[in-house]
Amino acid sequence: MEDHNDKTELPFVGKADYLEGNKTKDFAGVNVLLAAIAVVLMGGLFIGLALYTPNSTLEEQIALPAVERTSNDQAPPPITSGDSLTPMQEAWRQQSLEISAKVAEARKNLEAKAVMQWASEAFEEFLEDVADSDKAYTEQRYKDARDGYAAALDYADRIDSESTLAFEEFSSEGRRLLAEQNYQAAYDSLEVASFIDPSDEEILANLNSALNGEKVSNLILKAEFYIDSNELSTASALLSEAKAIDPARSEIDGLSRKIRGLSRQLSFDTLLKDGHSKVAQNDFDAGIRLFQKALTLNSGSSEARDALSSAKTLKVKWQLDKLESQAETAMQSENWSEALDIFGRALEIQPNIEFAEKGQLTALFYNNKQQKLDRLLTSPLRLSDSAVYQSAVSLFQDLEGRELPSKLQLSLDQAKTVADKVRIPVSVNLISDNRSSVTILRGQNFSPFKKKTIQLYPGNYVFEARRNGYKNQRQSVTIPIGSPQLSIEIAANERF
Repeated sequence: MEDHNDKTELPFVGKADYLEGNKTKDFAGVNVLLAAIAVVLMGGLFIGLALYTPNSTLEEQIALPAVERTSNDQAPPPITSGDSLTPMQEAWRQQSLEISAKVAEARKNLEAKAVMQWASEAFEEFLEDVADSDKAYTEQRYKDARDGYAAALDYADRIDSESTLAFEEFSSEGRRLLAEQNYQAAYDSLEVASFIDPSDEEILANLNSALNGEKVSNLILKAEFYIDSNELSTASALLSEAKAIDPARSEIDGLSRKIRGLSRQLSFDTLLKDGHSKVAQNDFDAGIRLFQKALTLNSGSSEARDALSSAKTLKVKWQLDKLESQAETAMQSENWSEALDIFGRALEIQPNIEFAEKGQLTALFYNNKQQKLDRLLTSPLRLSDSAVYQSAVSLFQDLEGRELPSKLQLSLDQAKTVADKVRIPVSVNLISDNRSSVTILRGQNFSPFKKKTIQLYPGNYVFEARRNGYKNQRQSVTIPIGSPQLSIEIAANERF
């Protein structure tokens, strides 16, 4: 086992200064104490021998404390039933167990403080001492084991006592590096200091600043890369993220201004390019919007103004050409109302446009005539009215001799045929009671009769029978076009 009296320094990793100290331990007082314990144990031994039974051992009669060990080192093995110890040896063994438990706790404490970062050599020597002590215990050299554990524990305490100096050194170095914006190195130093004293709020705050500083630096480097690659939106997002972390970082504002300038020019060029593309696809509204946006970025650009003016002119021409084609189709299909709507839209775009003005007049004429013919064909019995009939004759005369569209000509021919048939009277046999007077409303009056034959044009009629002391009786009758002879019975035969 190594003699700790020769260890005069505790070297720090990567530092110029070393932990100084002496691991010499005076065991004179311990030996006196052990002698006293031995006397007590001797007395206990005689009592134990008196109580000894073949099935019990000294290890079973003396309860030993459990030792928790967290390292890879194995705890000293227990004494088997075949072992035989003197009272002094048993005392040394128990002392070894007690001290080794404290050594394990000391080791955990140093490892939690990242001891390998600031006293690696000293800690490795400490581990070697512990390993030597474990070996002595395994070989049942309990006095050597006890002394070794005690020396290792003392050495661990001395290493731990130097943690304050290490803390100051690492925290000071970390603050200096942080001020120089060397964030990664600052973080490494401050992290060691935080292991030594996790409760120091200043260290934790500086550690967080170093972490954020390094993160911001990485974000700035990425943003510069994307700026060089003209991926400005990605760069801007990275700078926004960096700004949220450290609003005072001056590089962020400078790069943001650079992005705005590049983005403005890039946006202008893109708007012009996209605008010309839309115009080429006849999407004039989209092209015009893009050229207008380009002018908001550079109001003095003659290129953008010319592009906007050209797009508006092309839009009007394209719209009028399209409407003219649609109107021609509507006129050919004799869809006069649709044609009128198209001509109206064309005149809204460009008043006095010739094709729309002429087409509108033609469509109005044909639409008016078609509607009148459609009404006659839909309700042909209206022609039984003289005024309606005369109006129809005037319509026929107006269209006579014109070269009409096919559907309109067909409607005219059908209307003429209906009009001719309406003027052919139908024989009607009126039958009454020879006591009632009969009247055709807005027409003829007849004195009481039993039977009478009259001639009526096709149409709708209302017959009314009257007789003193009786209720008037009315009857509506429709005489169809081309109808054969009809019989109508009517009389006032219901008393009041």
